[in-house]
Amino acid sequence: MFGIDSSVATAIYFAITIPIILIIYSLKVDSDRKKEKAQLLRRIRKTKLIAITNGSGSRSHTTTHGAISRAAIGTLVAGPVGGIIGASTARTHTYTTNDPPKYMFIVYYKNGKHKRDTVTEKDWKFEIYMDFIDIGD
Repeated sequence: MFGIDSSVATAIYFAITIPIILIIYSLKVDSDRKKEKAQLLRRIRKTKLIAITNGSGSRSHTTTHGAISRAAIGTLVAGPVGGIIGASTARTHTYTTNDPPKYMFIVYYKNGKHKRDTVTEKDWKFEIYMDFIDIGD
């Protein structure tokens, strides 16, 4: 193909095609979310906040980087004992994540049905449920 090696042509093909596919997929997901949001807005009559549960708090995660390569080098230099020592000197990284609180709503629909839904503040439904919240009763 135009004097280009087939592996280079394949790489160029994928370098062009994959981003296009990802963009189309992203637009489709965004479009679906907008449709779902519009349908929900048309169907809701009111919501009631029935429970707020605190998140399970913060969680700590530790990852180790380079243990295998350090063990291999240690084994080459000083045998099995060097491998153990090399692996034990690997870098560690600890990070903490917070589990957000969850809000349980009863969602009442215009057709007379209702359901419970639990969401976090980051969920796209949270703002909608808060807009339709019934403070009375």
